[in-house]
Amino acid sequence: MPFTRLFAFAALTAGILIALTWGQAAMAADAGPAYEVTRTVGDVEFRQYQPSVAVQVTVAADREASSGQAFRFLFDYIRGNNGGDRKIAMTAPVTQTPTAGSDLGTEIAMTTPVTQVPEAEGWSMAFFLPREFTPDTAPIPNDDRIELLTVPGDERVVLRFSGRPTDERMAEREAELRAFIEAEGVQIEEPAIYAIYNAPFTPWFLRRNEVMFKIAE
Repeated sequence: MPFTRLFAFAALTAGILIALTWGQAAMAADAGPAYEVTRTVGDVEFRQYQPSVAVQVTVAADREASSGQAFRFLFDYIRGNNGGDRKIAMTAPVTQTPTAGSDLGTEIAMTTPVTQVPEAEGWSMAFFLPREFTPDTAPIPNDDRIELLTVPGDERVVLRFSGRPTDERMAEREAELRAFIEAEGVQIEEPAIYAIYNAPFTPWFLRRNEVMFKIAE
């Protein structure tokens, strides 16, 4: 490859990486759930979360199979399929949680993270609404499969890591966090919550993922 073409390719690659880095930083800093880090031990953080508003849907399938369907339902809501026809900005993270018995309009801005939490025979996925929304001002979902939630403030213990959020990696990090929790004698509430901060096309080394537990009161 001629030097000029090689230089141009390197410059383009660097530009893309810088753009991705800034884009991901902007997404992560967007108006998702507000929290304060109260203690850090190695890669583990203790966080105090403020109350937030979220929309959640549960799909009766394993994590991989449920993710795409749940995401589409929630993305449709923030794109305006809601009682106010409002488009909402997406925030980070998206969260996922298993349900009991499972294995491993107006447009609104989307925040991250997206979270998943396991429920009975399925997985729940949640999008957090930007912080300007309250339970009274958040648009009501048109789809009755979507639940509008008020998430109370709580304390959580969190392990943050990079890489692709595969089932194997998430399970490994959950086991690592559980070992820390046991060693520290921390009392937690089940189940684990998985938080995903980045779009699927994000390079693995720029990704931010988290496994967390609520700390029992």
